Amino acid sequence: MGWTIWIQLVRGRALDRGERTRLRAHVRASGLVGEGYAFEVAPAGSSGVIARAGGKLARSLDPDEDPRAAKLMAALTELHGLFADARLELADDFHLVGWDGTAVTLVQDPDQELTEPPRDRAGWTMVPARRTPTARPPARAAPKLPPALAAALAAIAAGEAPDDLSATTPDEALVLLRVIGKAAAGKHPDHALRNSLDVVASHVPARTLVDLALAEVALLDTAASTTIARAMERLPDRAAVRERVLAVWQLPPPAKGPDRRWDAIGYALLMPLAHDPWLIARLGDEHDAADRDDPALWRRGYNRERILALSPDGVRRLIRRRRRDRVEHRRPLTSGLLSYLSGERFDVAVPTLLLELAVARDRDDLTLALARYREPRFLLILERMLATDQYARVVAEALHHFDGDDATAMLLRLIDHADPLVRIRASQGLVGRQGAPALPRLVAAVEAARTMGIWRHEYPPGGWCNAQLRSPADALAAPWTYRGRWPDVTAVVLGPAEASDPPAAEAIDRMLSPNPDIRRDAIELAHQRAIATRDARSALTLARAERLHRALCDAAGLPTVTGDGSTSRVRVSGFWSSPVWRKLLAIPFDPAYKYDWVTWDWLEAHAGERVAQDAAAELADVRDEASAKARAEAYGLRALAFARAEYEAWTAREAAIIDAIDAPGG
Repeated sequence: MGWTIWIQLVRGRALDRGERTRLRAHVRASGLVGEGYAFEVAPAGSSGVIARAGGKLARSLDPDEDPRAAKLMAALTELHGLFADARLELADDFHLVGWDGTAVTLVQDPDQELTEPPRDRAGWTMVPARRTPTARPPARAAPKLPPALAAALAAIAAGEAPDDLSATTPDEALVLLRVIGKAAAGKHPDHALRNSLDVVASHVPARTLVDLALAEVALLDTAASTTIARAMERLPDRAAVRERVLAVWQLPPPAKGPDRRWDAIGYALLMPLAHDPWLIARLGDEHDAADRDDPALWRRGYNRERILALSPDGVRRLIRRRRRDRVEHRRPLTSGLLSYLSGERFDVAVPTLLLELAVARDRDDLTLALARYREPRFLLILERMLATDQYARVVAEALHHFDGDDATAMLLRLIDHADPLVRIRASQGLVGRQGAPALPRLVAAVEAARTMGIWRHEYPPGGWCNAQLRSPADALAAPWTYRGRWPDVTAVVLGPAEASDPPAAEAIDRMLSPNPDIRRDAIELAHQRAIATRDARSALTLARAERLHRALCDAAGLPTVTGDGSTSRVRVSGFWSSPVWRKLLAIPFDPAYKYDWVTWDWLEAHAGERVAQDAAAELADVRDEASAKARAEAYGLRALAFARAEYEAWTAREAAIIDAIDAPGG
């Protein structure tokens, strides 16, 4: 637990080399950086926010109760005077930490409005935590192994083949598995020793190791679970142990704490049996009877679905339960299950995924999952989605999975889209097809997104590694081979992002766009600018823009949250929980815990009491839910719709798949 504090240094000029050294030394010596929390320092040439950090650096905020809080206050007091022309900005969960004129301490209602840091912090460096004097890992004693296994380990270390270990006893094998678990445990795991021990284990009879795992389930809680998984794969007759494996899988959950053992059991013991019809039938029966509402069994259910998704028979079992859940509960498919289904690409899942696409509001993950099947007929549905102008970004990404003239033609239609992120994804697809000649379009789209402030590190076909995604320049500065066709882009250089053009990025006409992503980006940017400049004159305009945005999303059948409950691409109301808005407008409650329309109604009634409003005339008629709905209806948006015949065809195909399970011999 603990409370979170945010720390920023703001100055009109960058830190010089000596100042950066002083700051880093102070941060490391005073404990302002700890395990799991970073202290970032801006690169040379930066101004504004030049350093920032955030984290739970003490359990209590009272220096009299927690020595770490007292040390933190003293460190922040010293940081306040470390550079004469720098301003220390602080904010915390309880709005109590601030400068009282002489020191950083607990004060009443401090000014906790933080300067907006730059969105792209690719060149920023992290201050590492101070190492302990015993940074070097302690020397490990030689593992105590039975003589035959110790001789085998020595032979492997010398590059020789070990002697025959087929006569290894269960007691000897148990010692080996325990040593493997210890070698990979602790702060300083010995990976080299662990790898050598794994080679030794590969010469031990597989049945001996598997029998031990089934008898001593605690072995699966250690790094030896990987060794056991390899032994399970070597087992010539896996059917001989499947009943015992299933019995281990069905052990009850622990009395307290998460049961991660189901992860190890699923990986080490069940995965090698994923294509065994006997096991799939029993896991399928278990899946049919499982209580999806029991949180204690969630991890077990997740791993069971993952195993079932690895075989066509298992997918049929998933479909039968899915058909029941769709009728009874309408629960969405999880992103993880969609990933497994589309990763294996068993065509038997296509009817169910099409039905989900037809009835669900959150369609992005489903669209990408279906696109991975590379079913040419799905291009017709992508065409239909594109015609609504509600799914342009996800369609542009889905087209990366298709070859052929039709997909290329759809990408060419998107390279002039009003949304730069759509243009980026379309250009990425064209670079994969056409090579270097399509690069200028990609560079132009990236620069437009950066200039507008909406660059989101768009992944190209095949993906770039994390190191290349630190900034747009890095993303285009190193070559990447995509099926042998991604060109060498080492000569492509992106210049520094130009200052954003407020009319282009935040104009009211963008907030009124029929495209939900353009609307959302415009509203987000306007919020960010207003908060950064502490200018609340646009609050009423933004509240009305959000109200209309929600009404337009409802009219187009778009969600406000994704299937797994997280914030989706159409929700922007979280900005009202900013302390800047709360203080400038005197919002008398925390909107993060209220319905969105409560915030909008309050702003409609009281926004001008503290700050005179420059309300946009284009949104003058959007004053409540009814007027927003009427305005949205006037747009005449095209929601994604499917004909009754399509529903019936997909339902019949899904029913036939389910009927095949219960048919004789099915």
